[in-house]
Amino acid sequence: MIPIQKLASLLIRTFSRPLSNQIKRYALNKHRSRKPSLIKTSFVFLGNKYHNFETFLNRKSIGIKSQEMFFKPLTDEAALTKGSDLFADIFVYSCVLGIPLLELYKSQRDATKKSQDQDAALENYQTVNIQTKQSKQTI
Repeated sequence: MIPIQKLASLLIRTFSRPLSNQIKRYALNKHRSRKPSLIKTSFVFLGNKYHNFETFLNRKSIGIKSQEMFFKPLTDEAALTKGSDLFADIFVYSCVLGIPLLELYKSQRDATKKSQDQDAALENYQTVNIQTKQSKQTI
């Protein structure tokens, strides 16, 4: 029997990086059009939020107090680049981490079911054993 789940997970892991690069390339090429798209605005928003978080961490690490912090927003092109890079990384890492965790959950669920089946079979065996002992005593 072919392990279809393992082949599917290997296929997803293999194509996750090129797919994320394709999405990133689409977003970067699409930003040149005049009409704003949902992908572009989402990546710009994501890029600005990531820039704010990164700046916050950098300033906190050198000891600047939070009252003194002001985050200048990035230009749309820089935010789009940063947001698409972040999305690509999130996509790849979620595939790399998510698939093994899903397989682990499935194997744990199967082991639990197998254990329950074995417990039920053992209980059934014990009841049959008790019944045979009782029938031998009555004879």
